[in-house]
Amino acid sequence: MIFLKFFSYIVSLPARFLGIKIGKEVILAPGYPIFGVSYKNVWLRDKVIIGRNSFIQTFEKGKIIVGEGTNVGKDVTISSNASIKIGKNCLLGYRVSILDHDHDVKYSGKSLVANGLTKGKKIIIEEGCFIGAQSFVLKGVRLGKNCVVGANSVVTKSYPTKSIIAGNPAKKIGLN
Repeated sequence: MIFLKFFSYIVSLPARFLGIKIGKEVILAPGYPIFGVSYKNVWLRDKVIIGRNSFIQTFEKGKIIVGEGTNVGKDVTISSNASIKIGKNCLLGYRVSILDHDHDVKYSGKSLVANGLTKGKKIIIEEGCFIGAQSFVLKGVRLGKNCVVGANSVVTKSYPTKSIIAGNPAKKIGLN
């Protein structure tokens, strides 16, 4: 146990140096990027686990809060240009993407890369939610407590507490 805490602390040092705020007993697995990303306004509350090769980043005034006891699978992307709040005791499967913005694809005479990002719209995932593998949660979404998102879903709108949703685009298929 002491070795795991020591190893976790060593692995988290670059992220801490780059501005991420890390609570107690957080496990930040190796493989997260340290070049060309911003961890400004990123908070990982106590007992959060972030899986291997996960990508968490903020742009401009973006903010990310991951609630206590939440477990984020490997290869997950959480990217904010506005605000993303993930509640306590949530579970995110592998390769989940949570994005509160889009790339600006309006023709401007510049390349699409040079256009940058849209302003973004707040995402709130309340406590106890489960988001299945390879799902997307897109800008402006609010998931109530204890929602379940089926694997490979694309969540484009908000759902109330205990909703079971799945599909592309995700639709409510039951109650939890």
